[in-house]
Amino acid sequence: MSAERIERILMAFTVDPKGANDSFSSLSAFNETNAAPIIKMVDGSYILLQHYSLLEALYESPFFWMTGDKSYAATASKNRGAFVEKFLADRLVRVFGTKHVFQNVDIYKGKDRVSDADVLVIFGDTAIVVQAKSKRLTIEARKGNDLQLKDDFKKAIQDTYDQAMLCSEALLGVEYRFVSASGDEIVFPKRPTKIFPVCAVSDHFPALAAQARQFLKIRVVENVHTAIITDVFFLDVLTEILETPLHFLNYLTLRAKADKKLLVNQELTNLGYHLKHNLWLEDKYDLVNLGDDFTSSLDIAMSARRLGVPGERTPKGILTRFDGTPIGRLISEFEASAIPELVGIGMLFLQLDSDTAKHINRGVDRLVGSAANDGRLHDMSVPTGAENSGFTIHVSPHPEEVARGRLSTHCKIRKYDAKADAWYGLLLAPGTGDIRGALAIDGKWKFDAEMEKALSAWPKKPVVPIATLSQGSLRRKVGRNELCPCGSGKKYKKCCLNNS
Repeated sequence: MSAERIERILMAFTVDPKGANDSFSSLSAFNETNAAPIIKMVDGSYILLQHYSLLEALYESPFFWMTGDKSYAATASKNRGAFVEKFLADRLVRVFGTKHVFQNVDIYKGKDRVSDADVLVIFGDTAIVVQAKSKRLTIEARKGNDLQLKDDFKKAIQDTYDQAMLCSEALLGVEYRFVSASGDEIVFPKRPTKIFPVCAVSDHFPALAAQARQFLKIRVVENVHTAIITDVFFLDVLTEILETPLHFLNYLTLRAKADKKLLVNQELTNLGYHLKHNLWLEDKYDLVNLGDDFTSSLDIAMSARRLGVPGERTPKGILTRFDGTPIGRLISEFEASAIPELVGIGMLFLQLDSDTAKHINRGVDRLVGSAANDGRLHDMSVPTGAENSGFTIHVSPHPEEVARGRLSTHCKIRKYDAKADAWYGLLLAPGTGDIRGALAIDGKWKFDAEMEKALSAWPKKPVVPIATLSQGSLRRKVGRNELCPCGSGKKYKKCCLNNS
């Protein structure tokens, strides 16, 4: 690059000494140093007092240059919106893969086009609807003009939210068709039953989380989770750190569930807390105020990944706590396969507390070893409090068709007996513990005479209650001839006695 061009770039971001920042007449007024943070000295050298100020100016200032050109303003606005949509689509492709992400989807009811989704993710029975907006917070709103702030919020957030909800409701209705940008109709393997609306703005809105809590008019629709209101910067970080469908969807689920309990200034705080402690808030807490210091591990991770700064690229916590354990190995296989049916049981594993996870790790190891030693089927069933669901693990030496059939029957019986709305099955190989298959059974529980008959003839083998495990059932004294608390159905003396 020539010295002349470098000089021009520097001058574009250098404060004008003649004007001496005349417009900055009050704390709420425009400060020219935000747009031009570089100072030119009399000897021709340049000073930048804060590196971040220049990065912010590089993103912010060109907007005003382009909109200031009346002949180009409309084109600039169109390109800005197109960039945001493509950027978000590309980031989500990084997580879910090309075949699961669609950009600029038109929604039809009959022959009528009723709406469109900027980005749509379809992964098994789960959908993510992303609506993006390139609307900025105006100078008047930044000055604290309450009426202007509310107007900016409506145009940038409320309108986007309403459109996201319209698209989400359409996903639930079979009378709606979804057509991709290529003109092909999107075929759903199964109609989505879990929908996450996400509203994203292209620019920084100060205290956006607080604004959404105060101003957003929310609609409640069954199977549509609470919307996440954020900006492209957060979604960039989210897709960088949670780069698999399992971890990404787990965060969205917990974030939506805890929404009314969280009091934060920015969405990054929620993510930072989740990475360290898991965003699973107990029912006894009505409101939780999280400080911005929870983002420190995120700052280090992103600096290490993007700038090569020494530091932990992956924060210690939910992404690392299962490393080297049976659950960790299974989760790694779930993530590598990207099979939607495995996401449900993977999310149940991620939401386990430490005591329960240790118990299940022991159980999986024992089942895998026992099946290898005696050549017989060994299993474990665990109901959970999450989404009124549970899972069954079979370690089976039987041929594929027989093993899958027995697992399916077992899961249907367990789901009905537990009056659960969802039940997951996992088929593992003896000795190695490799995944041979998986299934998910969804649907609200209802009385079934045939299932009652089957249940009465089913061998009574206790499930393992998560709540009991969390309270440390292994620490109480268990009689030698009692059923083992791991749920194997064997007496304690013939099962876990020697391991405890």
